Amino acid sequence: MAKVISQIARDAELMTTKYKQRLQITLVTDHGNRSGVDHFVKMIVWTSVDKNGRFKLNHFNLDIDKGGHTTVAAANAIHRSLQSLKLSGMEVEFSFICGDSGGGAKVQKLYPTLKEMEVLCTSSDFINCILHAFNLSYEHACKDALGDQGMNKCTVFQLCYLAILLLKTVKKQSNSATLKSIYQSTMFKALNDQNYVASAKESFIQAWDDLLADVEAIELADGVEPVEDMRVETLGLEELLMEDIDSDDEEEGVSCDDAEERENKRQQRDEMNKKISKLAAECPTNIKDPNFSRWGTISAVAKVVLKHWLPLLFMSQNIIETEKNGSYLHVIATKLEELMSAKAHATQDSPTHYASLKWVVAFGDSFFDAHMEWVKRHDPVFGAGSYGHISRLVPEHLFVMSKQFNGLKKGGWKSVPEFAGFVRAVDGIEPAGEINKGGKEFFERLPDLFFERFEEAFNEHTKKWRTPETLPIIVAGHPRIAKAFVRWIFGQSPSFPDEDIELKHHYLGKQPTKINIRECLTWLIEGTLNSFKPPNTNGDVTAQLKDKLMNHPLIQSLLEDLQQYSECVDDDIDMLDPETWKDTPYKFYHAQALIWNSIAPRAAHQQRVENLVQTAGHLGKTHVEEVRRSARAKIHSIFYRDFKIWALDILRKEDEKEWKQQQEDDEQLVDEEESGALSTPRHRSHNKKKKRTKPRRRAKVEGKRRLELHSAWIDRQLKEMDDGIAYLEGQEEGIMEDIMAEMCRDHKSSRLANEETLQRYNQAANKQRDRRVVSKHLVDITPWMEGSVILSYLYEKDGARPYVLAEIKKRGIKYNATKPFDEMNKKEKERHKKKWEGCSIKQMTAALKVHEHARLAREEGQHLKDFKEVKNIKPLSQKLQQWMPKQWAIYKRKKGQVHEEAEDA
Repeated sequence: MAKVISQIARDAELMTTKYKQRLQITLVTDHGNRSGVDHFVKMIVWTSVDKNGRFKLNHFNLDIDKGGHTTVAAANAIHRSLQSLKLSGMEVEFSFICGDSGGGAKVQKLYPTLKEMEVLCTSSDFINCILHAFNLSYEHACKDALGDQGMNKCTVFQLCYLAILLLKTVKKQSNSATLKSIYQSTMFKALNDQNYVASAKESFIQAWDDLLADVEAIELADGVEPVEDMRVETLGLEELLMEDIDSDDEEEGVSCDDAEERENKRQQRDEMNKKISKLAAECPTNIKDPNFSRWGTISAVAKVVLKHWLPLLFMSQNIIETEKNGSYLHVIATKLEELMSAKAHATQDSPTHYASLKWVVAFGDSFFDAHMEWVKRHDPVFGAGSYGHISRLVPEHLFVMSKQFNGLKKGGWKSVPEFAGFVRAVDGIEPAGEINKGGKEFFERLPDLFFERFEEAFNEHTKKWRTPETLPIIVAGHPRIAKAFVRWIFGQSPSFPDEDIELKHHYLGKQPTKINIRECLTWLIEGTLNSFKPPNTNGDVTAQLKDKLMNHPLIQSLLEDLQQYSECVDDDIDMLDPETWKDTPYKFYHAQALIWNSIAPRAAHQQRVENLVQTAGHLGKTHVEEVRRSARAKIHSIFYRDFKIWALDILRKEDEKEWKQQQEDDEQLVDEEESGALSTPRHRSHNKKKKRTKPRRRAKVEGKRRLELHSAWIDRQLKEMDDGIAYLEGQEEGIMEDIMAEMCRDHKSSRLANEETLQRYNQAANKQRDRRVVSKHLVDITPWMEGSVILSYLYEKDGARPYVLAEIKKRGIKYNATKPFDEMNKKEKERHKKKWEGCSIKQMTAALKVHEHARLAREEGQHLKDFKEVKNIKPLSQKLQQWMPKQWAIYKRKKGQVHEEAEDA
């Protein structure tokens, strides 16, 4: 704490004296529960300037103390955590907060409460986590269009979960090597065994074609020129693999040409089998469970299941044959096989869930996955420590997303290559008559509903970025967009320039992103107008919005810089890049510092804090109390979070130095060769092995060097802590004792909450009331203790019919025919006249299940998912109550039959 407080004090002083502005601090929060312990993580972010004059972002975890589940409790927890910083008297402002958009501590409610408590300054702002926004949009679209996961769910997402669960269970019950052997064997049989191939081509033709394409893709990916005769469209891969070409070439009547052709085919098959071996080695392992609350797992698992569809299907079928009926693995495999084989019509080319999976994967590949990946990048200008701090680029990227999304809507997706597999799958599905039967009508409705629900949720969860309070951050975005925006609010230009530009920090994959300035800013302003509440409803709303934006604290603090910026002739001048304006009459040092101070710390999402929640979970497993948990989290925040960035920066400098030395050695070697001083080629050859065209870019700190750097890092942190303590003690006597006192148990928010809980309990305990217990006899009595009737024990041969009829009469269950009287045959008509007396016991017990299911929900508050879950019923008639003593005898008889069968076996 001393290190952090002293650093903030120095940074605040520098920002005030040199840049004439208060130090801005951002709060990032996240509430979670790990290892059975509640955590409310609170992190602060601010900008500092190093000894070389370079700006950098700093992060510090205040604590992971409990914060309560209400807005007021969370706000009080934040206020109390900030007290330990002892920032009184420093020129700092808490100007921004990023948090969850749901729960008691959701940022939309937390923000105004913190402003009322004067924790946040009057010009502050907030944003809800954009990763949550993206993921919630995806989740709503998937669940509303294709269904949710869960027990007894028949959805594509439950299929994905079962597929991964099958692989994990096989691995758990055996080992990784066994799983890979099973998968490899299944893959070979899927491509070589006639029985497997015939099944795949008959019922899963699209999956079969996709598997063949994967085999061919492996060949092309290896850089081997494809042999034309091996292509599926010419020879047919399955024919090549299945053809008998191993007969004796010396057989009489076989010509040399035939023998040569057979040898060629044998070589081709051997080559293809090598490719299949490589494909079979790609057994999916260590796959995270698909879960909508774990970002990216649904799309990732969908791709795995789609790629390995046939091996997974055949594995499940084989496991059903080998595992004992009712075992855990047998149940998983059975349900998975059912879902993978589900079809609205037996003749359709692809199963229903295969088509759904094609849609999920296509949407991810064509749109969603790339944008989720972009959000999780660093800001290229703010550097390696800027993970999550991309707020200045988000508004323009939201336009990129909107434009691309609009291109998919209203049938536009049909021309996108990623959806070709889905189109083919739907073409092979026949109409079922109604949407809810899962036929062609279902998949024709799917795209429109999916896009509609995604767009609705997306607009709702990202609307904060297009408000007068948040929009001004685009002045720190792309220079062309920033300048056009500034000129518009200054009234220098009535409209935006109709120019196409390339957004240099918005690459999606390897392709650059291009947009039109006018289209982008028009979209942003229109959205801002929709959220803007003008003071004068009868006046010009656009003019009032311009005034609102002009008076924004950020615009006002940058007013002089923006005025110069709008006058720049060169459109490529970037206020954050001194290289673009060092040779111009304009100097934007103040603007650069203010953007770093005010905008750079603004987190767009909470993933950095989410990682701290995981840390809190690990600390919770050690069973230490709240004080120690938070203390250890602080140590982790200071000692380890920034180590990798620091160490990689040192390695980068070492690599650059090594590369420069290599260049010098190469030049010296060339000079020696030209002068004749070097006569042997040995040195030249040795030099070529070491030669690099550019410096190494290491992504990890490994081995001996990691230990050396880590030791140096710890020494550096300890020295900075000692300096911090000395600095604070020089400022105020006894301050360290006060800081330590703030961190103790007595100052935790949970202490107050616990005291309030205890106080409420004592009030109830001291209240004078009649404490005699008068209640219902709430005891569950088992069937063997004559508490209920087991429906499966009601047999005709045991004379159960009159007992069941009496129960049906007592419950008043009306008889309903299963089909019209005119369509019944003679025997059915005779039974119909007898009503319940003409029904079988199985039909009557089914009616009792339905009635008992409703009774349990109505009278006892037991809400079973389905009436089929009803196994026992509470008898309401005296007649059926008389049946209960007979159940034990039936049980012993059934058990005796089992033993007799076992002895016979």
